[in-house]
Formats: sequence, structure tokens, C-alpha cells
Amino acid sequence: MIKDKDSGTPENKVAASQTEVMAEQHNDNTRKAVRTKMVHQKKSPWFIGAVGLIVVLLVIMVILQMPRWYNGTFTYHARGTVLGSDAKDTETFVVKNKTYTYHRTYSYQNGLGDYKSEHSHDKGTVNVKGKQITFTNKKGDKIRGKFSQNKKVIVINHGSFKKDRQ
Repeated sequence: MIKDKDSGTPENKVAASQTEVMAEQHNDNTRKAVRTKMVHQKKSPWFIGAVGLIVVLLVIMVILQMPRWYNGTFTYHARGTVLGSDAKDTETFVVKNKTYTYHRTYSYQNGLGDYKSEHSHDKGTVNVKGKQITFTNKKGDKIRGKFSQNKKVIVINHGSFKKDRQ
């Protein structure tokens, strides 16, 4: 058996001792990392599920708060002559989410030459299915209309209600 001359030197013994200490520390760090990873892996599904649920709830809240494409003010204007006098009719539907307010002003000149103005208003609910829109007042009376291709006009029996710019 041949003995290595330098293996018994103090420097080699110190180096070997330091290598053992470093290997032990490395093993301890590896064990701690594995334990930490295992703990985090156990929490991950719950954490991911909770974050996913929060994201879904936020998306739903944003969607419910978003204005609908059919919201806005739709106005019908008509001018003409009635029995030889000027007449003007303006009707407006203000639609906000699932409700509406309706205003009508009809102005004309009577046979005596006096200008008269009649006003009416109504409120109720709106139901939109595709391009069809139904206005239902509190009495249950319904007015049905249809949106144009560009969704900026509601066509109702007696006229076209154009969406005002917003």
C-alpha cells in the first residue's frame, strides 16, 4: 500500500473538514428548501382557487356595471301642417339599462292662430332581445320596435328614433 505524502498534512485535513461542513450545510439547505416547497405546494391549490374566484367576481362586477350598447337617448322629430297650420312633434326615449323614460311634445297652431303645446311622459321597463326592443309601461302597455343594422335607430310603427350623440 502506498501512502500519499500530502494526505496527512494539516492543510489537507482542514480542507477535507471544510468540505464536509459545506456538504452538511448544503444538505441542510436542501432539506429546508424541500420542506418549504412541500408547504407551498400544499397551499398552492387553495391560493390559486381563491385568486381565480376573486378574478371571476371582479369580471362579473365590471360586466354588470358596464353600460349596455342600447343605452342612450333616441329622438323622433316630425314637422308638418295640420289644417293649414304648422305642427311639430318631438318624442324621446331615454334608455338606461333596463328602464326608460318617454317624453313627447306636440306643438301646433290652432284655428284661432294661437300656438298650443301638449306634453306627455311615461316610464317603464325595457327588454332587448337581439334587435328587438320592447318598452312596457307601469300599466302593462307595450310598444315594440326594432333596431337598425348599426343600432343607432329604433324603428317604431310611426317613425324612426335616432340615437343622440354622446
